[in-house]
Amino acid sequence: METNKTELLQEILKEFSTIFAPNDPNSEQQKKVFNTSEKVLRKLGEFHGLQQITQNKLDQFDNLIELLGAKMFQLNEIYKVIDNLTLFVEHVKKIVLKVEGRVNETKKANSRMNKIFGRKKKKVNQTEKKSKKKERKRIGYRTNDLLEKYDLKIRKSEEEEEEEENNENKKKEKSKEKKEEKKEEKKEEKKEEKKEEKENNQEKGKKEEKEEKKEKVEEDKEKVEEEKKEKIVNQNDQNNQEKEKKEEIKKEKENKEEK
Repeated sequence: METNKTELLQEILKEFSTIFAPNDPNSEQQKKVFNTSEKVLRKLGEFHGLQQITQNKLDQFDNLIELLGAKMFQLNEIYKVIDNLTLFVEHVKKIVLKVEGRVNETKKANSRMNKIFGRKKKKVNQTEKKSKKKERKRIGYRTNDLLEKYDLKIRKSEEEEEEEENNENKKKEKSKEKKEEKKEEKKEEKKEEKKEEKENNQEKGKKEEKEEKKEKVEEDKEKVEEEKKEKIVNQNDQNNQEKEKKEEIKKEKENKEEK
């Protein structure tokens, strides 16, 4: 395409030189024409070079935009993974808190059992050896009773936790309901305010219409009065003109009669 353009321009410049320059190739005018044609061709070549450079830059810019789009997609995927990890960590934290609560309960229970039975060895007298079997039986019954009580306490603690959770959930639900009720009340208040504004605007519009009608009526009255005054003035002018004409006619007649 560029070669075709240059060839066409060369032909046009040759025709231009033949039209405006003389046939003598050594003439100054023809030399000036050829010099200008060469300058024009050089400028066109530079212009085509700049076009190519700009096109290359635009291609590079498009490639950069594509790369940025790919990077943004990767970032979105990374953000999704981070969100999933945060949810997993929160779940693990909840589990850890529950386990810690159970561990604390077991520690308390063990401390109570140690207080009841005691791990310190006591000296046994000769008289106590005989009643050893009875004591063992009695201790066994006591341990069974304590274990049953401990199981009951654990169950009660679990039930209390469930009740607390249920109460907390109920409180949250009540707070949500209250918030929703407040939102609905605010919406209704806004609707009522809008209605009042509309009514006030309608009343203002009606008042303005009445005032405009009054002003129009007054303007019409003023126009009618002005027209009447103008008519009266015009009529008086006509009457005065007619009187003057009549007087002039009388004077002319009198002058003629005197002559």
